[in-house]
Amino acid sequence: MFSNWKNKIIIMVGGLIVTLTCLLFFAITRDRTPVQWVSFIFILYAECLVTGILILIREFSNKTDKIMSVVGITAVTAVYAVVSMIVSFVFLTGSIDSISSLVIVQLILAILAAIIVVVFIAFTKLASDKDKSILHASASVKQNYDDIAILISNEKYVNYKDRLNRIYESLKYCNNAVYVPSDDKIALKIVELENVFSDNSDNQKDKADEVINEITVLIKKRELEAQNANRGGT
Repeated sequence: MFSNWKNKIIIMVGGLIVTLTCLLFFAITRDRTPVQWVSFIFILYAECLVTGILILIREFSNKTDKIMSVVGITAVTAVYAVVSMIVSFVFLTGSIDSISSLVIVQLILAILAAIIVVVFIAFTKLASDKDKSILHASASVKQNYDDIAILISNEKYVNYKDRLNRIYESLKYCNNAVYVPSDDKIALKIVELENVFSDNSDNQKDKADEVINEITVLIKKRELEAQNANRGGT
């Protein structure tokens, strides 16, 4: 992580800000009360936290599945850091001379920020899993009707062209937003059909008719499974 030169720049800038904060604190304050020291510590903590988050962005900026999480965490952290520093500054000026009040407010802010981050991560994970499931289903269905299209394009199977076209149309325009068990079964049956077509046995036609009928039945079954899956997801 730290070998990355951009991360080193972020650390250097963060270190410079922390140093300036220290200089300002010791230059402006004279009789430093305990609450001012605690406020000062919270300000340094917020600055270090922002520096760490910036490094986190650099680390995960090229990972698509992490971008939304990083953006959300960054936004929450930025808001939390700003509010935390404002609260600390108020106590630092001596407006409120109570360490316990400062600590309680800071703890409440930290807990709220942590809760928001956890909820956001959970939400983005659910959304990501759903997107991956949709992509998987779409790719599976597309692979199946692409395989059928290859069979249709083969002149040797011209006698089956009409039936294969119906299968192709059924697969192409089916609900491909959900993955169901029949997708795998259809894929296996298509492979079986390819093997039947390549077999020049006497009962090739009967076998081909049987497999095509099975694929047709599986497509209808797939429609029902997809409908049930959609109802279950609502």
